[in-house]
Amino acid sequence: RMMSAAEVTALSYQRGERSASSEPVAVSLARLQTDAWRRFAAQRGPLTGAFAEQLLRIGLAEEVNGQVQPRRAAVLLFADAPGSLLAAFDARADIRVMVYDGKHAVAGSTANLRKPAKTIRGPLVDQIDAAVRLVLDELAQGLTLSSSGFRTVHAYPARVVKEAIVNASIHRDYRLNRDIFVRIFDDRIEV
Repeated sequence: RMMSAAEVTALSYQRGERSASSEPVAVSLARLQTDAWRRFAAQRGPLTGAFAEQLLRIGLAEEVNGQVQPRRAAVLLFADAPGSLLAAFDARADIRVMVYDGKHAVAGSTANLRKPAKTIRGPLVDQIDAAVRLVLDELAQGLTLSSSGFRTVHAYPARVVKEAIVNASIHRDYRLNRDIFVRIFDDRIEV
């Protein structure tokens, strides 16, 4: 059967032919010259030329109608508030952490949230680190003695929590107008 243009586009995203993170977005390059960019540039080594040339050279921008536009990945990695900038394109990029009492979420006026939900914003690497710290703090079960002093004991291994949050952040569809949700229940974590 003949596919519509929307079906062809959706299929190209599903099969990995296209990625939302590689698409250019009309965001001012000045909004990407942040501390996150400076940390990246310092770790990467010396970059020469103007900021736009640097982004073009490393594949985080492209020329559109004679103007350099950052790719969505550059906005996610370097903007101070990528979720707010991408909201103009009907997309979201924040992480929300919710802690529930019990084993199921109860919707309605008497929700069973143990505390108000927290929204984590910022460059993607900083978001991931902050979300992992927040979740591990919620899962702390006490202290134990280790060779270098005391360390916190968690209900789940820290590397497992970090991997789940990193995978959700990297593999999500940034075309969607949805945040990443981390739900902590009495018997499990849902990412």
